[in-house]
Amino acid sequence: MTTFSQSLSKKFAEVIYKVPKKISLHVGLLIMSTERKNYAAIARSTGVNYRTAYIKKEDVDACLEKSMQFLHLTIKNRATEANTGYLIIDFTLLRKQFSEHIPAVTYDYDGSEKRVNKGFSAGFILWSDGIVTIPFDTALWLRKKDAGELYSKKIDIVKQLINLARHYQIPFNEVRLDGVFSTKEMLKFLVAEGIHFTMRIAINRVITSKDGSFQLAHHPKFNMKRNQKYKVISAIYACLSLYFTAHKRTGKKGSKEVVFIVSDLQRTAKEHVKAYDQRWPGEKFFRTSKQSFGISHCQSTNPDKQKFHVFAVMVAYTVLQLMKVDQKKSSVEEVLHLIRRQKKRALLFQYIDLETTFMS
Repeated sequence: MTTFSQSLSKKFAEVIYKVPKKISLHVGLLIMSTERKNYAAIARSTGVNYRTAYIKKEDVDACLEKSMQFLHLTIKNRATEANTGYLIIDFTLLRKQFSEHIPAVTYDYDGSEKRVNKGFSAGFILWSDGIVTIPFDTALWLRKKDAGELYSKKIDIVKQLINLARHYQIPFNEVRLDGVFSTKEMLKFLVAEGIHFTMRIAINRVITSKDGSFQLAHHPKFNMKRNQKYKVISAIYACLSLYFTAHKRTGKKGSKEVVFIVSDLQRTAKEHVKAYDQRWPGEKFFRTSKQSFGISHCQSTNPDKQKFHVFAVMVAYTVLQLMKVDQKKSSVEEVLHLIRRQKKRALLFQYIDLETTFMS
């Protein structure tokens, strides 16, 4: 009978066989290691000489390209005509509070600590089919003080990431964004480009319907009965005909609140709420990539090496997403804990042996 560790090891090799040996070993060590994700700590945690997995400066560009190819190919293999998937785009801060010489470090609001911190303000674009979520590209934002004449708004970076997805022919039927991006500029861009969307929108936005012009919070059509939770109407905003949904829910402190969602797609109110809630896998990626894969642990001052480390984490997360589905587990963390609780040296040697078989 095949043991669970052998099954995981075999699946691991099957999943990443299209990635060159050096990258697959690097990703494998990221997954196996329980310490910080720098070469010295990885070597100490796994017992593998760090030079075995070390990525040289001259090899970084090729490794980045191959990692991106793997992520794109995995998405295209997952997508079907019936379910082309959707895109999630959001920003997170990768803290580098002690960095002195790392390029592109800036200051931005850190949602995990509810204050401004120093680090990479990274916008990530992820693809999801509702089962598997795959991060496949990223771009950095710099505050105006650090960027100078090269300053770009976060909205411009979101547009850039969407255009990259189309350039690489990533299949998707919709973009789902946080409310901070629901500006007139962004809505007009998405409509003009024929890109479907669902996102939160501020309660003070003024919309126009046959009842007149009102702020969302005061529109008479959104008066709900006591037990009613959802309501959707069609209205005009920024000269665009869109659908607005009110969602009455319980807030963080237990009080009732109403939030609003905007979309260009005609759905029931409940379907709009469900579509927006499906942004949550992006938050799971941020949490796991920071807590389990050390996405901010790279200590190199070389920007390309920093970028490759981020992409290696995205590959590692994708591999475990696929393994989660194959092993019928509920989360990436469950698969990760099962791998790390095995005898790491034995599992790693199985992986290296299979790697040689699949990639030689």
